Amino acid sequence: MPMEFRAPSVISDPVVHQTVAAPRTAGWLAASTVWPHWGHALALFGLVVAVVIYYFDYLTGAGHIWEDALAYYYPAVNYACTALASGRFPFWLPGLLNGIPLYTDFQTSLYYPIQYLLVLFVRDGELPVVVYQWYLVAHVLFGGLGLYAYAVSQRLQPVAGLVGALTFCFAGFAALQVTHVTAVMVYSWLPVQLYLVDRVVVHRRRMDYGALMAAILVAVFAGFPQVLLYNSYFLIAYWLYRAYTVTGVPFKLSWLAREGLRVAGVFGVVLLLAAIAVLPTIEHWSLSERQTMGFSAAAAQSMPWRNLIQFLVPNFQGFSAQFVNTPHPFWGVTPAVEAGAISGSPLQYLEFGAYAGQLGCLAFIAVVMDRAFRRQPLVRFFAVTWVLALWFMLGRFGGLFGVLYDYLPGIALFRTPARMACVVGCSAAVLAAILVDAVWKRTGVQVWRSLGVVFGCYVVIGGILLVAGARLYPELQEPGVAAFSRAQTVTGLILLAGIAVCLLTLVKSQHWLLRMVSGIGLATLTFSDLYSAYAFFHSGTVNPTEYLNFNSSVIKQHRMHVAQVGPIRFAQMVDQRYEQFVVDSNAALWHRDLETPHGYFDLIPRHIAGILRLTNHTAALDLQNVGTMLQADASRTVISGKWRTGWLPRVKFYKAVREYESPAEVLRDFDRGTLDYHNIAAIPAGHLRTPLPPMTTDPATYSINILPIAPELYRVNYNVNSPGLLFISETHYPGWEAVDDRGRTLPIVPTFTAFKGVHIAEAGQGEICFRFRPASFRLGAALSGVTALLLVGWIMLGWWREGRLA
Repeated sequence: MPMEFRAPSVISDPVVHQTVAAPRTAGWLAASTVWPHWGHALALFGLVVAVVIYYFDYLTGAGHIWEDALAYYYPAVNYACTALASGRFPFWLPGLLNGIPLYTDFQTSLYYPIQYLLVLFVRDGELPVVVYQWYLVAHVLFGGLGLYAYAVSQRLQPVAGLVGALTFCFAGFAALQVTHVTAVMVYSWLPVQLYLVDRVVVHRRRMDYGALMAAILVAVFAGFPQVLLYNSYFLIAYWLYRAYTVTGVPFKLSWLAREGLRVAGVFGVVLLLAAIAVLPTIEHWSLSERQTMGFSAAAAQSMPWRNLIQFLVPNFQGFSAQFVNTPHPFWGVTPAVEAGAISGSPLQYLEFGAYAGQLGCLAFIAVVMDRAFRRQPLVRFFAVTWVLALWFMLGRFGGLFGVLYDYLPGIALFRTPARMACVVGCSAAVLAAILVDAVWKRTGVQVWRSLGVVFGCYVVIGGILLVAGARLYPELQEPGVAAFSRAQTVTGLILLAGIAVCLLTLVKSQHWLLRMVSGIGLATLTFSDLYSAYAFFHSGTVNPTEYLNFNSSVIKQHRMHVAQVGPIRFAQMVDQRYEQFVVDSNAALWHRDLETPHGYFDLIPRHIAGILRLTNHTAALDLQNVGTMLQADASRTVISGKWRTGWLPRVKFYKAVREYESPAEVLRDFDRGTLDYHNIAAIPAGHLRTPLPPMTTDPATYSINILPIAPELYRVNYNVNSPGLLFISETHYPGWEAVDDRGRTLPIVPTFTAFKGVHIAEAGQGEICFRFRPASFRLGAALSGVTALLLVGWIMLGWWREGRLA
């Protein structure tokens, strides 16, 4: 007989059951009368006010999102929205990396339905940056409302739901990942998903399954796959745990298999619904360098053990120094201490910030210290996930990430294990809410113990810093740094004292007014705690519109050159190395007439990356049609423009080709300077149907005219005096088709490893139409459409059956 383990008793709804000792209250504001009627309204009003105060600069345009949002997210969304406003779906982006598909990058959120509302705000070919910032803040508020709704579904008090929502909105992950806008967008859907999982587990209705699939699907389209993956594993664990604790079924392998099939079914349907985005992205990923990322790259930005102090004192190790005027730059990574495992960039600050407030710390200590508190099923689950997520954040320093990297699907696809802070933030928010609810209802939780332990932690930290601080944190040897860290510790201690007063008043006081004031004070201190931790991070002063609307003399000259000679590209180098950010090359997302062979993009095709790595820079620039060069010295105090003359035109005709067995051989000959790329085209062996004449350096006689129609469609008229190869300096990518004026489809040959080439079989004149029609997109759209129809039919059938039974 198999062993059976029986879960707690069956309950009819996913709520936290507690023995509530009703407080003695008096007056017309007694908790039994007014609070149930007005508590939710007051709590929601307080949440809205808190979000407005926290992001006031974003909402008014006095502050701006910076870092990756400035360089990529905002320009990409602007490009997508303006393209959609003009009636074009932005399949192809000609401005970056010699042309690249835009629809395959999840982070552009092209399929995210809410983003289509931004199209309505496009004016004069531009999405106002303030609108984009309102869009971000709306997601933060939505996440807080979702957490509040989840707390209410667990029958927590309004003040508890408000504390949980504030923690969710302003804890380290949500507060610091605003520079990765889509990460916050994905994160904001997590509380709604938790709520819908409870609905599915309890009721098993098809409508609930459909709603859960829709919530996960929207998060997929929101566009940050790493956070989506972490949230999905968190959601799966929550589903299985709740199914066990709520339904009360015996734990058997057969039960686990059945429930696992339900989970797999939901996520499988979501993947089919998202096929329109997933299939093209998988295709692009397979062609990119990203698939070659090993453990060392994936484990970059692992959080060192020393940084755990930030969970108690958030800015003990300083602030971020980039774009924000802070006197104490982040020193949380010291290569000498971490053995060079990760860089000491101040940008680590935004990845390592996982502080979830003093109440979050108190809730976790209460789990350890109070048996009655940790007996609650939800408390146990969120406490365990918090510990595991924190362990995962340690990455290469903790061991768990190394194990999961090898065995858990998807983990090896992304770097920065510290981003598991998304699970830490959500878990801490729920635990804080449950703790406040337990204190409000006076269920006997020993909050004294938790407060004593946390106060003791501060005393221990102070003692360690006095005795051995310089050995643990060598930076503290600098008096200014030491004084700053002490000030941050004292600030945390003061906030904790205020929270302690409010908690103890709720436990001891019998007067309704004191209890109401203490509840409001607790929410206010929670907000103040998180505000003091990270609000300064949103004081970026770089206006994206001004940053991207540069009009330097180099760009003016480049545009004049383009007007005179036709399409050419713009590139920039520092000390003979390619560089992105002298003038931000991602400005091509903003300036439609600017094209560059470089740019910030996650999935760089590996053959384009090979061209960018050539040490023969002259050949690399010539191949990529670079006619304008910006050059700078290492200090970037001297910047000069150079107008190049040896570049290959956008379209060129070759009479002769040289066949190569591998791309590596082509790149080798480029670096050696043994390939006459001005007269001979390099192609893979066996790609021509009929051979060309023997290689010759005699120049071809031809005339070519390019007729651009859209980034995804253009025509080339040619008149040549012999058979040959038509070379197009544009990225070779699946989905491009070449059709001649007789309606024949011509094969596109990879030329110089990374570009397009079309075989012209005979001399004469003609026209070739190039159009981008990716098969992966069409197949994905068909799968998504069919799955959506079947899902709607399945839900409607269940609805009809429920109606008949009723």
